[in-house]
Amino acid sequence: MDFTRRLLSRCSALFYSRRLDAALDEELRTHIDLATEENLHRGMTPQQARTAALRSFGGLTQTRETYRQQRGLPMLEQLNRDLRFGFRQLLRSPGFALTAILTLALGVGANTAIFTLIDSIVLRPLPYPDQARLATINAEGLLPKGWIRALQQNSQSFESISAYGQNTESNVTALGAGSSSVERVFGARITVNTFNTLQIHPALGTFFTAENSVEGQDQVVVLSYGYWRDHFAQSSEVIGQTIRIDGVSRRILGVMPAGIQFPYADARFVTPIAFKGGDPIDPWLGYDLRGLGRLKEGVTPAAAQAELRRLHPQLLPLFPWRMPDIWAADTTVIPLLDSVVGDTRPKLMLLFAAVGLVLLIACANVANLMLAKAATREREMAIRTALGASGKRIVSQLLVESVLIGLFAGAAGLAIALGSLRGLAHVLPADTPRLADIGLHWHVFLFAGAASVLTGILFGLVPALKMAAPNLQQTLRSGSLSVIGKGASFRVSMALVVGQIALSVVVITTAGLLLHSLYGLSRVNPGFTTDNIITAEVSLDTGACKQPGH
Repeated sequence: MDFTRRLLSRCSALFYSRRLDAALDEELRTHIDLATEENLHRGMTPQQARTAALRSFGGLTQTRETYRQQRGLPMLEQLNRDLRFGFRQLLRSPGFALTAILTLALGVGANTAIFTLIDSIVLRPLPYPDQARLATINAEGLLPKGWIRALQQNSQSFESISAYGQNTESNVTALGAGSSSVERVFGARITVNTFNTLQIHPALGTFFTAENSVEGQDQVVVLSYGYWRDHFAQSSEVIGQTIRIDGVSRRILGVMPAGIQFPYADARFVTPIAFKGGDPIDPWLGYDLRGLGRLKEGVTPAAAQAELRRLHPQLLPLFPWRMPDIWAADTTVIPLLDSVVGDTRPKLMLLFAAVGLVLLIACANVANLMLAKAATREREMAIRTALGASGKRIVSQLLVESVLIGLFAGAAGLAIALGSLRGLAHVLPADTPRLADIGLHWHVFLFAGAASVLTGILFGLVPALKMAAPNLQQTLRSGSLSVIGKGASFRVSMALVVGQIALSVVVITTAGLLLHSLYGLSRVNPGFTTDNIITAEVSLDTGACKQPGH
C-alpha cells in the first residue's frame, strides 16, 4: 500500500513540477532566512551571516536535485528534458533534420509496407474460432466424396471432416433481385457439414443441413456476404428467393458472415455436395474435392497425418473397383493457415530482407551525416564534459536526439506505407492469398514504432560514442576543430561509406538477377507459333445441355 502511494505521488509530481519547485524554493528561502537571522543575533555582519547560513545548509542546487529525485521519476523527467532539447536542436538545423528524416522515411516506409503484407497475409489468424485446429487434408490428386465420407466415419483424430470442390465459374441469374440478366460468377461445392467444421454462423438465414446432402434436396445455395451486399442491397427478404445457377433454380438458404471468404477469395456462393441414394458407384465417380478437418483438442497435424496413412490400406477396398496401392498413400495434414498462405511466405520474407537492406543503407547514410554534424558540436560537448557531464550522460542525450529523428521518420514512413498499400494491392498477382485482408492493424503501428526507435539507435550510436569522448585541451584551445579531420573519425566515416556501397551492390545485383530471370522466361520458346493466336472461353449451361434436343 505504501509503495502504491509513493508511486502515485511520484507520478503526480510529473504534472505539478513547477508548483512543487516554487514551494521548494520558498521553503529553502525560509530556512536560509532563519539561519541568517540566527547568525545576526550572534554578532555577524549581514554578509557574513548569509554566507555562513548558506555554508551550513549545503549547496542549494544539489539540494534541489536530491529533492526532485525523491519526489518524482528522474528518468522520465530527464527524458522529457532531453526530448525538448533534441527538438530545439532539430529546429536549429532544419536542412539537416529534413534530409535525415526523408532519407530514413523511405527505408522505414518500405519496411512498414512489406511488414503490412506479412502481417495481413501470414501472421494474422484466419477469421474462424480456434483456427489453429483447422487443417487441410491433401493427397497427390483430388479426392472423391466417398473417400471423404469414409474418413469422417473412421478417423479418431478429427472432430469433423468436410470437403470443398474447385473454384468454378458459372452462369448466374439473380431472379430475386428484380433482374434476369446473366453474369459470370465464381462458386464452389462444399459438404453440408463444412460450416460446422469452420464453426461459423450465418449472417442471415441458415446453412446447409443433412437433408441437403441427398440428391433432389440439394437445390439450395448460400451466398457470400459480398454478393448479398452487391446484388441484394443487404435485404433480409433474400431468404427463400431463387437464383438460377447454370440453368438450375436454387433457393437461397442463408448468407455467410462478413469477412468470410471460403473456400476461395472470389467465390460468391456455395452449393451442397449431394449423394445419389442407393447408388454405390456415385460416391466414387468424381475426383474433385479437397479435404478440410477440425482436429480434436490436443491432436497435432503430424499425429492426424500418421493416423490417416494407417487407415489408407483399410479404406482402399471401399472403392467399387481396384485402386492402385499408392493412390492417396502420401496423404498430408497441413494447418489451414499454412495451406492458404502456400508459397507466398518465402516470397514475402525475401522481399522483407531486401527492404531491410535498403533501411541499413539509409542508416549508414544518416550516420555519416551525423558524423559531419558532430564537427559543429564538438566544442559544445567539450564544454559540457568540462562542466562535469559524464560520457554516459552525453551518449544518452545524443541517442535521444537520434531516436527523435527516427520517430519523425517513422511517422513519415507510416504515411508512405499507407499511401503505397493500394498500389501494392494492384501490383500483386490476383491469386495472392488474403489480398482483401491487407490493411493497417495495430501490429503495423507497433512495428513502425519499434523500427523507428531501433533505427534511431542504429544510426546514432557510433556518432554519439565518438562525440562523448572529446579531447578537451585541443578542442577548447582551437575552438574550431573538426571531428572529420581526426583519423579515427575519418576511418569510421569511410567504413560506413564502404558498408553503404557493399549493401547497395547486393541489392542491385539481386534485382538485376531477378530481372534477367524474368526476361529469360519471357523469351522462352513454347514450341509453337503464337503469332495471331487468341484464346476464348465458352461456358456452357450444364443444366440446359442435359435437356433433350440440346
